[in-house]
Amino acid sequence: MRATGNLRFGAARSVHGLGANRRIIPRAATLCQTIVLLFLGSSAGLAQDFRIDTEVFIGKEKKPAAETLTLFASGQIYDFLLQEPEEITLLDPVRGRLTMLDKARQIKCGLNTQELLDLSLAYETQAGESKDALFGFAARPDFAVTSEEVRENGQDLVKLSLVGKPLEYHAVGRRPERLEAVRSFRYFADFMARLNSQRPGNLPAGARLELNKQLAERELLPVEITRTIPPTNPLTGKRIEVRSHHLVSWALSGEDRKRIDRAGTYLAEFRAVSFEEYRRAIAQPVENTTDEQQARR
Repeated sequence: MRATGNLRFGAARSVHGLGANRRIIPRAATLCQTIVLLFLGSSAGLAQDFRIDTEVFIGKEKKPAAETLTLFASGQIYDFLLQEPEEITLLDPVRGRLTMLDKARQIKCGLNTQELLDLSLAYETQAGESKDALFGFAARPDFAVTSEEVRENGQDLVKLSLVGKPLEYHAVGRRPERLEAVRSFRYFADFMARLNSQRPGNLPAGARLELNKQLAERELLPVEITRTIPPTNPLTGKRIEVRSHHLVSWALSGEDRKRIDRAGTYLAEFRAVSFEEYRRAIAQPVENTTDEQQARR
């Protein structure tokens, strides 16, 4: 789950000290190789098509702050932000490639997954040494994990809690009929967590990666996830809560296929830019974008 949905990028955070990069690159390379082997080890790992509709809510709000549609089709993953300005993220697990498409500006940016791992791990290294307790914990989480099997509204569910200071997750998950979907979702959720961590002000990916791991080990797809950050001062502070609801469908519609085709057209036609240029561009308001839309980016 992203912090507030499919978050976009602002100006780059400086996390690329030469010494830090030298320390983390061997670890990142090993991790990337492990991920590739994990998914290539089963020919059925990403074979089944399905979709996940996600709504993200801030606090007690009834109106979603963000809505996304994620399509898993023929081994590829397509993530669409449904409100304007539209952004599409494409993941190719076999080739280890991630591409972002900004429809309004007609630009694209491609990264290989090794590059993203390097960026994410460098940020975690820096945050882990920070005096900020929240950022340090998100980089190197230490959760107390509990789970409980329940039956609600005729459905067998699992309630999962990851509790730590100063961050906790509470999730409700369901075991799908197609267990390979769990593997596909974890791949997607892991790399989107790493990608979103590169937005200035966002937390490192470590805490969300641990939640993804706990869900996958129990063979669960999320139905609902709540991330809570308690106030640092109970008397004057504010509790920060983000909830996401996930609806899984086991077939793609004709409109879904059209979305995929349009994404392929954008991929061929949009101008390629560097990751730094993409982040700078995405941080700027799009002409005719409302203040509300801009605040949600």
